[in-house]
Amino acid sequence: MQVRARANLVRLVFAVVAALVLSTPASAYYHWVFFNSGNAPFNPVPARFDLSALKDNTVQYFIAEQGPAAVMSGDTQQAFLNRIHQAAAVWNSVPSSSLRLRFGGFLKTDAVNYAPGIEIVFSDSLAPGILAQTKPVFPAKPFEASPDASFVPILRSTIQLRSNLAATGLEQPSYSDEVFLTLVHEFGHALGLQHTLTSSTMSTAITRAARKGFALSADDIAAVSSLYPAPRQAKLTGVISGRVAGANGKGLNLASVVALSSISGVAVSAMTNPDGTYRLEGLPIGTYYLYAHPLPPALSGEMTPANIVAPVDATGKSYPADTAFATRFYPNTVDWSKARQFAVTPGSAQDKIDFALPARSGPAIHSMETYGYEDGVPVPAAPLLNNTRHAVVFHAIGTTANNDKEMAAGLAANVIGNAAAIEAGTLRYYTQGFLQMTLATAGSAQPKPVALAATLNDDLYVLPAAFTVVTSGPPLITDMTPWYTSLGAPMLSIRGSNLHAATSVWFDGVPGKLAAAYEDGSLLVSVPPGPSAYVATVEAVNSDGQSSLQALGNKTRAEYSYLANEPAAIAPGPGQQIAGRDGWMLIGGIHTHFVQGQTMIGFASSDVAVRSVWVYGPEFLVANVSINAGAKPGRVPVTATTGLETVTLAEAIEIAPVIGGQVSIQLPIVNQSTGLAGVPAGGQALIRVSGLPADLTSGLKGWALAIGGKLTPFKVVDATTLSAVIPADLTVGAQGVQLASPNPALTPGGVTPLFLQIDLAPPTLLSAAAIRETATAVNPTSAAKAGDRVVLNVSGLNQPGELVAALESVHLTIAGIDYPVDTITPGPAEYKFINFIWFTVPHDLPFDAAEKQAKFAVTVTRGTRQSPAFSLDVAAAK
Repeated sequence: MQVRARANLVRLVFAVVAALVLSTPASAYYHWVFFNSGNAPFNPVPARFDLSALKDNTVQYFIAEQGPAAVMSGDTQQAFLNRIHQAAAVWNSVPSSSLRLRFGGFLKTDAVNYAPGIEIVFSDSLAPGILAQTKPVFPAKPFEASPDASFVPILRSTIQLRSNLAATGLEQPSYSDEVFLTLVHEFGHALGLQHTLTSSTMSTAITRAARKGFALSADDIAAVSSLYPAPRQAKLTGVISGRVAGANGKGLNLASVVALSSISGVAVSAMTNPDGTYRLEGLPIGTYYLYAHPLPPALSGEMTPANIVAPVDATGKSYPADTAFATRFYPNTVDWSKARQFAVTPGSAQDKIDFALPARSGPAIHSMETYGYEDGVPVPAAPLLNNTRHAVVFHAIGTTANNDKEMAAGLAANVIGNAAAIEAGTLRYYTQGFLQMTLATAGSAQPKPVALAATLNDDLYVLPAAFTVVTSGPPLITDMTPWYTSLGAPMLSIRGSNLHAATSVWFDGVPGKLAAAYEDGSLLVSVPPGPSAYVATVEAVNSDGQSSLQALGNKTRAEYSYLANEPAAIAPGPGQQIAGRDGWMLIGGIHTHFVQGQTMIGFASSDVAVRSVWVYGPEFLVANVSINAGAKPGRVPVTATTGLETVTLAEAIEIAPVIGGQVSIQLPIVNQSTGLAGVPAGGQALIRVSGLPADLTSGLKGWALAIGGKLTPFKVVDATTLSAVIPADLTVGAQGVQLASPNPALTPGGVTPLFLQIDLAPPTLLSAAAIRETATAVNPTSAAKAGDRVVLNVSGLNQPGELVAALESVHLTIAGIDYPVDTITPGPAEYKFINFIWFTVPHDLPFDAAEKQAKFAVTVTRGTRQSPAFSLDVAAAK
């Protein structure tokens, strides 16, 4: 649950800062965990959504139709709903996770759904001080169907938010970091994640160091990726395992084991099982210190230490946390500089890294919160500019004495690594339970989270990301000028500081599309659609996590006012879909502003899944949908959301009962070369069909296939698959696929047609250069190195008339594994078809042991268009 915290800060400054905490269970990576046996060795079985029960590995989330009852003055209900979509998109951005989230519409209170999903409801029936809570639902007897199951299915999750978002002491403005990170945090719980103590989004609020532009840490990514791993991901990360025991040799349960890199700032954690065993999976390549610590005592509003729900076995027996032991770096020291380091390489596994920890009544220090100051405004876990001196304050239970009026005797603090240092003699008591120190940051080429260690009474406390060293200040918006294109499309010219081509501009959480980035640092942004006379908060966010609102204080936030226009409405057709079938539908709009890639469609039922959407104008779109066989017959609403514009029509389509024995085309229709649901004209498509005649020896003689209205030759691949070459003259976009039988009696009512995506030609990778002191072409004689910043020259990535491809729409793979793209910038003005993709060469590429240099296949994918492989020369790390 989300708990309002940081009470000491309220006394220290005029601003009220909120925090969030959620109640959930844990084990390795703070998942909900079950044991199929109450005896050692304990085999943790995590809870997660069953991907086999979902379409396209996608969980739909539904928002209660009444929405929040009250919002802050100057805020809107629509803005809050947009932040929900924005938070869901954060989890969709994890390349090493195979799970995705999709908006499914507005849910009625009496709705019946059989497929798994996430429901978001608004109610003030939360305990005092609680902002939000999430409750996954599991089978009553998790191992009854399968005693040896590898996971326990999440049947449904409910995220409960407060209805009165303006309640005194619980104020939640939609544009705040707190609200956004609360929503990201709650989605994490809904997916199967519990709390951690590793400064991540899934940490309790006091120790969280996440920011809007950098919402997920390595710990969050490892956690969700271990539940829903993408193919081959384990081969590119490492594992460290062992046991944590007390002084008597007995295993300690729910001890937190953390791998911390002083070089990159990466921190990844896991919890021990009742026998003390632990397993740290998904460790990025690098060098790590290890430390083990107890969970902190439950704070006000928490039911258990760190609000973690202990694992249970098949009989329902719970295994609460052991907390009466001291914190130590491996092997047994409170001094990080004397600790052993562990090198993690691709696919490596290091076992029997065992801790033996001394007993004590509980942690001497816990629950640390840190603040830096920006224009006099306190910023939690602050970004600190490199090569600069900064005053930083912190509060932690145990660091003060004499009723919080002086610093505890014997307290010492130091920074882990060389990214910063506490200036000698500056650690002192400040005021109202807070201590202060002066930090001198070192030079840094990249943003780096930095850990702080504190020692007292032979005990240790570590805060993995007490602050972040950054290379520039936050983006600031000082001036905005709206104007309109000749076609009436709204644009916004933005001026300020620290703005560049990689800056995202958000309108109440909806990204605007960058049209131009000028040499003077100003930006031109296309404004997303919005309701009539709507006023949206405008925020600039940079990839280092900083935003123009992070230190808003009493300053006025930037706002954009939409023109008054006619209210939007929608009218779908055809009006009937058959349970157990894949189908299609049209949606017509009146005064709507549909945009390809931005419009979301939902039917308020997890039994109806939208598979693809094609926009053919601001007032017309078509979609492929799938209806589960168990869907309840009856009428359901449809909701269309584009940018800030949301339109719902009640009882829009009817779900008819299952019709058995029918021949049906099944989604997705894919490109034979890439496996993606899009095929260029002239490409080969694979079409799955159910209900075909048992005898296929004739190759379906007399049957006809039409694609885009053109009769198309096809081949029978097997009993469920046809292949066909797409006619070369079809235009880009949705094209109908129709199958017809020579005997209508075989297909009563006909075979329901579906739509296929016809793609532009795929993008092409032309060249690569490593950016060191100068740009150096990457080739066999000048290979890239791990950590190098590399720019790819790509043609055909952006759409016609588009300056640059949207960052979130592009995926980069190296050796078949997704890796993050840092930014995308436009090519020279005379080459409008060129984009530059910037990324950092990862440390975890799968070299063979004896290789000094290797070629790795690099592909770039946008939507369903995937480039041919480009060979990138990379030197092995020494």
